[in-house]
Amino acid sequence: MQPIEGLDLYKSTVFYQHQQSGNLLIQDEDRVAFLQRQTTNDLRQLTAGQTQVSVLTSSIGRILDVLNIYIETEDVNTPALSVLTLPSRVEQTQAYLQSRIFFMDRVRIVNVSRDHDQIDLEGPAAEAVLQALGMKFPQEGALWQGKVDGYTINVLSKPGFIGNAVRLIVPKAITEILSRRLKDSGAVCLSEQSYEILRVESGSPGAGHELTEAYTPLEVHLNYAISDNKGCYTGQEVIARQINFDKITRHLVGLTLESTTEEGTSLVSGSTPAGTVTSTVISPRFGPIALAVVKRPFDKPGTILTVEGGDQAKARVTALPFTHNL
Repeated sequence: MQPIEGLDLYKSTVFYQHQQSGNLLIQDEDRVAFLQRQTTNDLRQLTAGQTQVSVLTSSIGRILDVLNIYIETEDVNTPALSVLTLPSRVEQTQAYLQSRIFFMDRVRIVNVSRDHDQIDLEGPAAEAVLQALGMKFPQEGALWQGKVDGYTINVLSKPGFIGNAVRLIVPKAITEILSRRLKDSGAVCLSEQSYEILRVESGSPGAGHELTEAYTPLEVHLNYAISDNKGCYTGQEVIARQINFDKITRHLVGLTLESTTEEGTSLVSGSTPAGTVTSTVISPRFGPIALAVVKRPFDKPGTILTVEGGDQAKARVTALPFTHNL
C-alpha cells in the first residue's frame, strides 16, 4: 500500500481544514417545523447531543445542499438549530431558505460562518489526540460540546474515509492554535489534493462534484439521509417515486481508467450514452480512478465503458469503496 504525502492513512491520524465552510443558525419558535418542510430527514427525531444529515432538495428532488444539523442551544431566549452547509454553498442556501419563509413563520436565519472553521479528524489515534487536547470522541450520530482555552468547540461524529471520524467546529480565534496542537499530537495535515484522493478512493460524494443539482440524493448514495415516513417536504414526490416505483435509473459508481480524464466527460457503451465522470484523481494505490454517475444496466461492477473524446480509453466499473479491492 503506497503512502500519501509520506504516510499511510491506515496507520496515521490525519486532519483537514475545510475551505469556505458554511454555518447557519436557524432560530426561533418554528425552526424545526420550518426546516422539516425543506429537507429529506425527520428533524423531529433530533435531540440534544445528537446530529443529523438531511438534504435540501429542489421541487424536482435534486440536491441543493447537504446539511449537518445539531441543536445549538436549549436556551429558551435564543433557541436554535446549527446547520453546517456544503463548502461554498452557505450564501445560496441562506438566500433559498429565506425565500421559503411564510409570513406566519417565526424563524430567523443567521449566517455565522465567519466565526468558525471546520476541521475533520480521523485515524487510529484520533480519539487519543482529542483526549490529549481536552475533548471527547463522540459515538456515531452524537455530538460533544465543551471548552478549550475558554472557547466552545463542538465535535460531531461523521463517516470517515476509513471508519468513524469527527468534525470540529472551532472558533476562528483558536483555529491556528488548535491546528498546531493537532500536529504536535502526531496528526498530519492533509493537502486538498490528498483529501480529494482519499475522498474518491472511499467513494464519498463531494460538493460541486456529485452533490449538485444534477442528481437526486438516492442517485449518489445519500439514502441514509432520507426518511420515508416524515411527511411532506419540497421534492418529496420525486424521491418517493424513485423509491416506490424503482425509478432510480442511475447510480454513483467507481471507475478504474486506462488513462486520466476530466470531470464532466461522457461515458458510452458502444454508441449508447451511459453516464458522466464526476470526480477524477490519480491514486498512489489504484492509478487513474474516478467517480461517475452511470445509468442502469451499465452500473454493474465489471462493465467496460468507453470514455468519449481523446483516445477513447476504456473504463471499468467497480464497486465502492475502491479500498475493497486492496
